[in-house]
Amino acid sequence: MAIRSVEEIKRVLDEIHQQLKTDKQLSKSIPFTLRVKSTKDRWGSVLQYAGPDPETASLLKVRRDEWTANPELFVSMMEIVPLISDPVVHIVYQCSRFDRVGAWAEMLRRCFCIVLSQLQKQFRLNAEFVAAQLREVEPHSRVEGKDVSQLQDAGSRYEALEASLGKGVTFVLGVAHARQLWELRIPKTGEGREKAIQHLKSKGIVALARENQDLRTAVFDYLLRQVDSLTMATATANQNLNPSLCMQGLPVYAVPVHVQPTMSDGLNGWGDRLYS
Repeated sequence: MAIRSVEEIKRVLDEIHQQLKTDKQLSKSIPFTLRVKSTKDRWGSVLQYAGPDPETASLLKVRRDEWTANPELFVSMMEIVPLISDPVVHIVYQCSRFDRVGAWAEMLRRCFCIVLSQLQKQFRLNAEFVAAQLREVEPHSRVEGKDVSQLQDAGSRYEALEASLGKGVTFVLGVAHARQLWELRIPKTGEGREKAIQHLKSKGIVALARENQDLRTAVFDYLLRQVDSLTMATATANQNLNPSLCMQGLPVYAVPVHVQPTMSDGLNGWGDRLYS
């Protein structure tokens, strides 16, 4: 039997599924399981989102203006590790520390993920090498290459949410839902993503993101200045290892990619400062 369209395949499978549901004996005799796939299996919990959780909302209400004026206070929970001068290794280390310890830490971790994603767009970062570098200075680290890749992908997903909902959205997602919802489950494309985004918009998240856009800009400007500083320290430390890269302020394991930095992303030309 030649099946020539998706709709025809769906119709045939639906008929088989209904027959197997009603004929248990037939179902047992067939060495296959046919189950209807729900689009809510992965992202359906986003439909329960009703706005920032009380901890997130209260924290932003009390400290948003203070953090916007002094973003170093927002970043103050970041642990400084003198032995880690490489900016990428430093970011991965910070992300590995923030294991659901509260709304503030989750906001900061999302910021780090986005910065890591931005770095990935400029370099073909070797995730395994980054993890190995971290283990050299932090022997107890359990971060593997796949974890670094997941952080990079999480950052790109947060950037996609920002593109759809506004620059400040990562500050208002809150901690009521599992991290995996935002970083793994919401589809990157397709009908499922459209429904998820529409639901979030219906809950007023675009206006909430706009309220926190200035905070987002201030924090990212501050973080990227720190990346600049760490990059120069890395270049100085490694100048005898790879002078051609270190003259450009590049990590020794990074391969430059000729991609124009996005100048409209509110990061004030970080690509020019960091990679020129």
